[in-house]
Amino acid sequence: MRKLASLSVAVVLSLGLASGSRASVVEWAGTLETSLGNFGTLVTMGTGLATINGSGTTSHIGTIHFGPNQISGNITLPLTDPENATLVTLVGENVTLPVSGDLSGISGGPPLAEGILALGGRFKVCLIVPGCAAYLPFPFINQASTVGLGVGGLLTVNTFSKGNGLKVSLQFAPWTLGLASMKSVSTVAPNGLINPNATVTLTGFAHGPASGSSTAAVGGVLQVVTPARVETTQDPPNARIAAPAILRLHFIPEPGLLLLLGAGVGGLLVLGHHRMRS
Repeated sequence: MRKLASLSVAVVLSLGLASGSRASVVEWAGTLETSLGNFGTLVTMGTGLATINGSGTTSHIGTIHFGPNQISGNITLPLTDPENATLVTLVGENVTLPVSGDLSGISGGPPLAEGILALGGRFKVCLIVPGCAAYLPFPFINQASTVGLGVGGLLTVNTFSKGNGLKVSLQFAPWTLGLASMKSVSTVAPNGLINPNATVTLTGFAHGPASGSSTAAVGGVLQVVTPARVETTQDPPNARIAAPAILRLHFIPEPGLLLLLGAGVGGLLVLGHHRMRS
């Protein structure tokens, strides 16, 4: 019994040292949802690390750093165009977060301030031609990474540049924890009725696992959103299209801490079993 108690104390002390030495780092598992009007929503997933301002049960996320390809993927979504009743496919090509940077908070301020984090990749609305040989491109960012989804600005794409061909412009905005609105966009009701002048909204938030607790605690959730609008020379509902993105992060225990905890509990079980047999 003395050995069992000694091992219990050692496990508790080791966990305390581990959590104390790495109190500024929390792991997250996240999803990125990107939408294009009534065409559909694409979802990519990934994991990463977040740093905390200060320590304790009321500390909040200060900066989230995104390394290469922590949330990325290629997604294909078959669908039917509601206007033309033509079979088309929505493809998210090289949808990647990040292209650059951090989301940074303000010391002593809200849990996380508005930040800039460029989203890489593009939508491809593939037409009925096999192999997506003919498609409409909707890029998420320009080559200089100065205009794009999550950054802001206006990006114009001459999809078919000959004559009076189809023109596409994309209006972007930075990420925010607040309310994001896309005004004067087309929506299609389940009965097929088109509203060409609707407002589509979405909201970000940050909260801990319980009221008043840290957003960085295990079970905390952070959601940041960015609105975007696509304008084309087509008729409604494809004249103005809402194209928002939602980044949602769930904070989870660090793998090293879980392994240490598992090893300690396993040792206790083995020692206890041996004690019972002797």
